Amino acid sequence: IKVRAGGYHTVVLKNGGDVWSWGSNQYNQLGKGLDLNTEYLNKTSYGPAQIPDISNIADINAGRDHTMIQKSDGSVWSVGLNHRGQFGDGNCLWANIPYASAEWQQALITGSLMQLETFEYNTAFLKTDGSVWMCGANSVGQVGTGSTSSYVDVPTKVAGLKLTALEGDVDGNGVLNLADAVSVFQVLVGISPAASVRAGADVNGDGVIGLAEAIYILQSVAGFR
Repeated sequence: IKVRAGGYHTVVLKNGGDVWSWGSNQYNQLGKGLDLNTEYLNKTSYGPAQIPDISNIADINAGRDHTMIQKSDGSVWSVGLNHRGQFGDGNCLWANIPYASAEWQQALITGSLMQLETFEYNTAFLKTDGSVWMCGANSVGQVGTGSTSSYVDVPTKVAGLKLTALEGDVDGNGVLNLADAVSVFQVLVGISPAASVRAGADVNGDGVIGLAEAIYILQSVAGFR
């Protein structure tokens, strides 16, 4: 259901919630640990293979040499190169198997994570309140702090930036609330909604505003991922 291409590796999320990867494994970005078979000794994997011991995945992303995995419970798992703090876990230690760090959750303070995106040596987090948080390389100010430094190793809020066109945000007020859920249910049963339903309300991208969207919004309102 999703394919992400990194600098030298590819990561795929299957509809069963498991993740497969292949390509360069120079920094263990394939998430399979220190396997002793010939391909891994050569720091490559020439065919897709499942990342073991991790399941119930909701989203994946691949940076140049790191992989970020978001589970359905909202936790974020990181593997690969972390020399610029692109994991956002408060240190610059690499990982050869996916692991979850609590530090980024502490840095995000409030609100639940809706989406994450990776770049060359950076990771960006979009929260359901519309705020954007970033970490990683910052030599040309790419973290958005208004200054430059070698790197920022914990997610830092991008000041003054709030994205209001959230997935499922029917009324456009920048948060997912009960009004959004009611409007989606009205569409579902054929009633003209009180609020104009925007394209972003089509959460699963199937071209229809339906039960999946209503459930997604209600889960967000209730505090579930």
